[in-house]
Amino acid sequence: MEEYLTTKELAARIRYSEQTIYNMIHKGTLILGEHYIKPTPKKLLFRWSAMRDWLGETPSLPAHINAQDQTRPEAFPESIVRSKGSGSHREKGSRVINI
Repeated sequence: MEEYLTTKELAARIRYSEQTIYNMIHKGTLILGEHYIKPTPKKLLFRWSAMRDWLGETPSLPAHINAQDQTRPEAFPESIVRSKGSGSHREKGSRVINI
C-alpha cells in the first residue's frame, strides 16, 4: 500500500524546509504525477516510495542548492559586493550587488 505525506510531514521526514520543497516543485525537480499528486487545488500529497527513490539518487543536497554556492558573495570581486544596510552610495563605474 502506497504511503502519502503532506508537505509538512515530508519536510520533517527528509529534513528540508517546506519552502525548499515548494521551490523544487516550481523548478521542476519534483514532478506532478511522479513525486506528488494534487487531490484538491491547494493540497499536495507526496508518494513516499517516489521520494525515497529520488533521495537515493541525489546527493545530500539537491543540485540547485549546491549551484547556489557559485553566487555567494565570495564569488564576486570585493569591489562590486556591498551588504544590505551599507547605504545606496555607488562609486562611479562600479556595480553594486545587494546580498
